[in-house]
Amino acid sequence: VVAGDLVLTKSANPTPGAAVSPGQQITYTTTFFNKSADALAQLTIQDQISRYTAYVLKSAKVDPLPDGVTGVTFEVSRNGGISWTADAGSGSDLTVTNVRAVFTGALRGGAQGEFEFKVLVR
Repeated sequence: VVAGDLVLTKSANPTPGAAVSPGQQITYTTTFFNKSADALAQLTIQDQISRYTAYVLKSAKVDPLPDGVTGVTFEVSRNGGISWTADAGSGSDLTVTNVRAVFTGALRGGAQGEFEFKVLVR
């Protein structure tokens, strides 16, 4: 983010504290909101994957694209965020340590969106 104020709120389904079993899916959603009147460019949102879960490849999404955003690509890291590759393949991947959404365009002032991804409990 180059300028402005970005508010992030993360939630999970099932909710934190709920009992989960191995193989069960958890969906994480990060709601992002530009509380500034100015557009936010060079926006990237990333999240860490718990070592007790496995990232579901190609589960990341931002739909619909928020006002001002022209595109989004999803990338994964397998080394704690040091390097990134395209989110590709299928199934779950125990080696993914982080996932991120890299946005093109600029999030307009007052705009918001949701970045979602899924993991499987190990």
